[in-house]
Amino acid sequence: MVEDGPNRAKRLLGGKGWQMPKLKPGNKVPDFTLRDPEGKDFHLYENLGSMKTMLVFYRGDWCPICNVYLNNLQQWIAQFRDANTQLIALSTDSPTAALNMKQRLGLSFVIIPGLNKEMIEAYDLVYNEKFHYNEPAIFIIWPDGTVAFFAITSSSLGRPGVEDLLSIVSSI
Repeated sequence: MVEDGPNRAKRLLGGKGWQMPKLKPGNKVPDFTLRDPEGKDFHLYENLGSMKTMLVFYRGDWCPICNVYLNNLQQWIAQFRDANTQLIALSTDSPTAALNMKQRLGLSFVIIPGLNKEMIEAYDLVYNEKFHYNEPAIFIIWPDGTVAFFAITSSSLGRPGVEDLLSIVSSI
């Protein structure tokens, strides 16, 4: 049986179906503290600074589409920096998996593993209960922690393209 988008989302969301997102442009994103792959505490609000921040939620090291997407972001990292935007990628990966992926792909941006269910719910991400991972999402946030743009997907496909994201961060 092939599921259409609303039925897939309803199943993945535990029967809740489509809902309006909790976070909208102008809302403050939830602060969080997680450990980076080296075991150091990473506090979101302490790392906002004067740049825009793009939070890139990905499924995990095991997802080939996510690997390609993160690698594409890395290829455009200089242009994102020129647009005054820092990248932070997050997943439910273990620290070891995140560090291995970062090294294998040669990623220069921050990778934060260990997303927990509380944080996934706070950011209103789609969570795959069966396999325990979040589906992809993008949040572009201002230095004050408010949402400028977001895109939440219910599968590995449908994320904004890297050039589209660059266009967005360059125009806001």
